[in-house]
This record gives sequence, C-alpha cells and structure tokens, in this order.
Amino acid sequence: QLQQALGFASILVSHDGADVMAWADELLIMQAGQVVQQGPPRQLYARPASEYCAAMLGAYSYWPFGAGPQLVRPEQLSLSTHEQAGYYPALIEQVFFEGPTTLLQLRWQQHTVWARSPLHHWQPGQTVYLAPQVLPIL
Repeated sequence: QLQQALGFASILVSHDGADVMAWADELLIMQAGQVVQQGPPRQLYARPASEYCAAMLGAYSYWPFGAGPQLVRPEQLSLSTHEQAGYYPALIEQVFFEGPTTLLQLRWQQHTVWARSPLHHWQPGQTVYLAPQVLPIL
C-alpha cells in the first residue's frame, strides 16, 4: 500500500513464487537470463507458458482430459476417503504440512499427482479417491 500511495515502482527478485504472487501486480519469469512469461500473477498461475513457469509458481499435475492432458493445480483435485462415482483411487506417497493446508504427493496409475487439503489426517500409504475439478483459477 505504501508503494502505491507514494507512486514508485519496485523490483523483487525471488525463487519463491508464493511470496511474489502475494504482492506483485506483474510477474516476470526468467529462465537462463531470458524472460519466458510476463503478466499478472493469477494469469501466470492459471495459464503457465511452460512446465518451467508452472513449477516456479507452485505444484501442478497433468490430468488426461479430452484431446490431451491439462495442467491441474493441487487445489483443483477433490479428495475423499471413500469410493464415489467419478473419483479415482490413488496412493498417498508423501504428506507435506503447510500450516493451514496439507500438500499430498499421490501415485495415480503411473503418474505423480499433487493435491491440497485443509485436513491434516492423511498418512503415507493410505488410499484416497480423487476427482479433478477443472474450474477456472482466475
């Protein structure tokens, strides 16, 4: 707010996408000294130009839809401990406590898939059921 009130620009260099997305109006993602994507944080998070750009802004998975795989962020996967129509079984490989949420590394078929949950009772080796909810992030 102070920066906007005083009307000056600033540059922050970081490798932590969560930090820069929280305060930036515009992001530049660089790779090997070249700008590979530029735009508002929400746009870059939802539509990264490459796997490199996707990884810079957080965990992601590819999910097979229609004509080909689509990028899915962890918060776009619904989790259940019970079988349900439209849900697929997956095995929890790792659990990462993130404070208000838990990030889960899952094995679905031969794929590594990431899911985020507000719950903290998940355990490695546990079978869960997941369903992609491909909703616009913007």
